Amino acid sequence: MPSPTEFGRLLRYRREAANLTRANLGQLAGLSDCFIKFLETGWRQSLSTASAHRLLSVTQLSLTWEDFDSITLTPLGSRPLPGKPSPELILLAALEVVRSHYPSKS
Repeated sequence: MPSPTEFGRLLRYRREAANLTRANLGQLAGLSDCFIKFLETGWRQSLSTASAHRLLSVTQLSLTWEDFDSITLTPLGSRPLPGKPSPELILLAALEVVRSHYPSKS
């Protein structure tokens, strides 16, 4: 079974090939440069589906769903089938993005 480090190596390779810094990629994907660093080094062993969608949206990386095989995607704990994600998964990812922009008041 592939390890999360394999995804991290791929992400770093694609980022560097696109001449992006971690900060640049973070801005494009709406993620922190620290989060990118943790993915690249294997410190993060899981990734939310919303974050996966954000990385997929950075066209310079040319990522596909198959590239996420070596890392656990949450909230469902598994990767959707390659290609088009299910409507339920899209809804869960969208909800996670909305929640990240509008944190609950405590």
